[in-house]
Amino acid sequence: MKQRKVFYNFNDHFLLSDNVNQVTPIVSRRSFLTVGVAFLLSFGSVFSRVSNAQEIETNRAVFSAFLDTLLPATDSPSASELGVDLDILELSKSIKNYPQLISWGIQWLDYNARERYGAPFPDLSESQKINIVQIAEKSPADYNAHNFFKQVLADAMNAYYSKPITWKNLGFDGPPQPDGFLDFSASP
Repeated sequence: MKQRKVFYNFNDHFLLSDNVNQVTPIVSRRSFLTVGVAFLLSFGSVFSRVSNAQEIETNRAVFSAFLDTLLPATDSPSASELGVDLDILELSKSIKNYPQLISWGIQWLDYNARERYGAPFPDLSESQKINIVQIAEKSPADYNAHNFFKQVLADAMNAYYSKPITWKNLGFDGPPQPDGFLDFSASP
């Protein structure tokens, strides 16, 4: 069996032939390029999804480590153990520019960790994390780092202490309703 050779001519066709004098067009250049580009785009989107998934996981680890620095585990679970990170991300969907502030803050934390200590933020020691968080806290009020710290801290406190498991450490047994304040129900 003879091998057939593929040639390209200047009429925008790939040609299949046993010899140069007998050619049969098999695919037009336009069709070849269309299929090739479609393949590359679909193949590229697989890589971008993998890349995005890795980036999301990295960002979530940085954000969780930041929240655990603000609200570490003591007698109560840490912020990330209670899902405070997810609560804040859900809340951010309803506030204009909040997702961008969180994204910027995550990048800022990780960048500063790598610049100062040569490691990603989640891999730092507790004192190194606190140092970076204090930089954000002490930055001028009109800086994004300060706004990120202030806003996320307020939302983290609200989300964290809205969970009944955290009330025990405060000596709070829960809301007085529906029973009311029983100590004051009888007259003196």
